[in-house]
Amino acid sequence: MSLPWDTGVLWRTDVVSADAEFLAIDVPFMRDRVLRAYTGNVEDLLIEHYIKAATAFGERLRGEHITPKVMTLTIDGFPSGAIEIAEGPVRSVSSVAYVDANGDAQEYGGSPPSWVFQAGGRHRRARLSLGYGESWPTAQSVGDAVVVTFAVGYETAEDVPADIKQAIAVTAGEFYKNPDLSNADGQQANVLTMEHFWPRRWSNAL
Repeated sequence: MSLPWDTGVLWRTDVVSADAEFLAIDVPFMRDRVLRAYTGNVEDLLIEHYIKAATAFGERLRGEHITPKVMTLTIDGFPSGAIEIAEGPVRSVSSVAYVDANGDAQEYGGSPPSWVFQAGGRHRRARLSLGYGESWPTAQSVGDAVVVTFAVGYETAEDVPADIKQAIAVTAGEFYKNPDLSNADGQQANVLTMEHFWPRRWSNAL
C-alpha cells in the first residue's frame, strides 16, 4: 500500500485572488427569466448580490470552486513523489517556486517543465508528477519552502455546467423570494433540500 503524498511534509492552500466580477449566470437572465421580476432593473444590484452569495454558498456545500481564483499550495519541503492539490477543479499550474539550500528563491520548471500536470476529478486530486528521470530539487529546511501557484474554478460563465447554473439560479431565487429560506407562514424551515442541488464533490477542498 502506497503512503499518502504528503507523508513527512506539512502544507496549506490559500486564495491569492478571485474574480470579484464573475457571475455564473447574468443578472438579466436571473431577473427576467427566473425571477420574472416586475421592478425593471431597480433591483439589479440586489440580484447580483444574491447570485454571488448563492455561488459562494454552493462552493462551500459542494466543496468545489466555481468562481475563477488563483491559489497557492505552500509546503514545507518537496515530497518524495508527486504533489497533490486538494482543491478543485484545478485548471492549470503556473509555477513551482522554492527556497534552495543557499536560501535563494528559485523556480523549478524549464521549458518544457520538468513536472507534468495531471487534472483531477471526482475520485482523484490534481497532481504534479515528475517527468521521466527527473527529481525534485533540494529545498532549504524552512517553513513554506515550496509554493505551487495554480488556477481553480471555471474560467468563463459558459464553462460552468448547466446543473451548477441551475443550482445557483434556484438558490438565488430563494434568497430573493424567501430570504429566510422558510415558507410564507414561517412554519417550515429550509424550503430547499440543498443536498440535491449541491452534492459534495471535492472531499478535501475549501
